[in-house]
Amino acid sequence: VVGDVVIQGAGDGVIALSVATGRKQWLFKVKRDSVKLGVRGGLALADGVLYFIAEEKLSAVDVATQKKLWTIKAYARTTPSVDAKHVYVWSLDGILAVDRATGKQKWLAKASCDDKSFALTEDRLLARSDGKLTSFALATGKKQWAVGLDKPYSIGSCGPAVGGGVAVCILIDDNTDKRALVAVDVAT
Repeated sequence: VVGDVVIQGAGDGVIALSVATGRKQWLFKVKRDSVKLGVRGGLALADGVLYFIAEEKLSAVDVATQKKLWTIKAYARTTPSVDAKHVYVWSLDGILAVDRATGKQKWLAKASCDDKSFALTEDRLLARSDGKLTSFALATGKKQWAVGLDKPYSIGSCGPAVGGGVAVCILIDDNTDKRALVAVDVAT
């Protein structure tokens, strides 16, 4: 919710609906992809700018004017994560950090995409990658640590969560569906 509108991704773009009436206030149109989907994944909002994935690109759109500020190639079905200076998404090559002001790539961390979301701390990005909960430095994208269980465990179907300096993630045994909750001190 932004002011008096609810903003949602849709098949043909990003739509703003009146909180009071439910009527369309504006629509930022995007092209539908080969399976007739427009906006894929979730939306992120920071300082009046909306970030979303459509047409295999990360877009930044000014909510007040509905004008596109920039786009950069990104992976569909990713939900962007935002901090004070950057927006983070999966690309086909790994995790991409993009300058919010310019739309220029800051860094790319080579990693496999096990999930479509991240957890951010003051200095780390946590992601499920290569079957493990993995920490990357926000400043550089450098991998700091990874933790997982012995095979056949893989990371579960939801992204990591962080609170009180602890990251948690669910690991699932692919053969038995047995689940384990892993908690890790983020600093170590």
